[in-house]
Amino acid sequence: MKSFLNFYEELIQNQVDTVIREEDTITRLEIIDENITYEIGKLNQKIENEKVKALSTSY
Repeated sequence: MKSFLNFYEELIQNQVDTVIREEDTITRLEIIDENITYEIGKLNQKIENEKVKALSTSY
């Protein structure tokens, strides 16, 4: 009976560890997503600035 309980306890701990790793991965991916979104915003702003410069120098 004790070995069954040890097995069950280990199984539960493995599941908990898996959930923790998955949450860590999700958190890292969310941070990466935020960084990418920020960088895309900066690039879009640069593109708009270049469009304005191009339009203002073409007149």
